[in-house]
Amino acid sequence: MPSAHTALILGTAAALAPAPLAPLARAGPHGLPLLPSGEHLNLDAPGWVRSIGTGGRVWPAAATLCRFLARTGAARGQRVLEVGCGTGATGLTCAAALNASSVLLTEGGSDGLLQLARRNVETNRRHIHCEVSVERHSWGDAVDASWAPELIVGSDVTYDRDGHDRLCATLLALGAPALLAHQHRRVASFLSGESQLGHFLEAAERAGLDVDTVHADRANELAPVSILRVTPR
Repeated sequence: MPSAHTALILGTAAALAPAPLAPLARAGPHGLPLLPSGEHLNLDAPGWVRSIGTGGRVWPAAATLCRFLARTGAARGQRVLEVGCGTGATGLTCAAALNASSVLLTEGGSDGLLQLARRNVETNRRHIHCEVSVERHSWGDAVDASWAPELIVGSDVTYDRDGHDRLCATLLALGAPALLAHQHRRVASFLSGESQLGHFLEAAERAGLDVDTVHADRANELAPVSILRVTPR
């Protein structure tokens, strides 16, 4: 696994911003932070049914990323763009609980998955305090110059090795720092003969992106989650 361009930076997240409000320390459904009101997002997450695919579930990486964002305040006042949004859990948490200035959810999966994200936006509209929109975008395709995000977020978007080059091309084209939650799937890495994270780091190196690990959640030792900060060189 290449590591010269990758630094393990534990403990730096606390310096990013002041501590959030107390309700954010508590978890609601799917492990996501509660809203400042003490309520929680109402997310339709049906799994693989209705031809939606894997994006129809709120995976543990999303909860880890949302808790990290809540603790650090990294989304506060930012124009946030979520790549591979799936249910929209991470982007909606930024919009409803973490004081983002705007949120754009992007998804390149099935029509059913895109419709699911849009329904989740409408279902939670009363909790949202900024502009939120949903756009179809497949990694590697041209990005809309009007999007201009200040922060990119993505959870469990690094599990598919075949998508790494296209994902990195999109991150480079968007031109903003990204926080990605990567869940280590050791069985998948063993079967492929190569670390999924190592493969992503190689793709990032080729694309001209720097990757730092800014947080590690080892609550599940069999499938720990790393938060990666990805920045264009």
